[in-house]
Amino acid sequence: AFYLDFIAKLTPGHLNIFLFFYVVFPLCSTAGMEASGTSNMKFAMNGCILIGTLDGANVEIREEVGEENFFLFGAKAHEIAGLRKERAEGKFVPDPRFEEVKKFIKSGVFGSSNYNELLGSLEGNEGFGRADYFLVGKDFPSYIECQEKVDETYKDQ
Repeated sequence: AFYLDFIAKLTPGHLNIFLFFYVVFPLCSTAGMEASGTSNMKFAMNGCILIGTLDGANVEIREEVGEENFFLFGAKAHEIAGLRKERAEGKFVPDPRFEEVKKFIKSGVFGSSNYNELLGSLEGNEGFGRADYFLVGKDFPSYIECQEKVDETYKDQ
């Protein structure tokens, strides 16, 4: 796999950064959209802090490791159709922090790359590939709260 080759080429300093990346890794597919990923299984087997939605194998992993060992965020699968309907009807009001992040990306702080297509997929009211089909804007506040809970839980460790 590509990541094994990647790890083999890392210097010790880079490896520490890479290993930290593995320690807290969000498993954030939109609920009901992923049949079952395997990355989350690998992270769980390696004792990582799990932050995720109730999607795919995350459901079973959370049952096995216990709710106290899985930081849950985001909409539930049974809510998705209704949330998309609200979005299509123009009833969705994005979190101001989400809008701030999009504005920050548009500012060019990450270089000269063009993020318009990506950001455009998060805007509008309907259609696959636009109108935030995967409800990133809806899950964003819950994700931030979940990250804050992780920070609080592990602040002295």
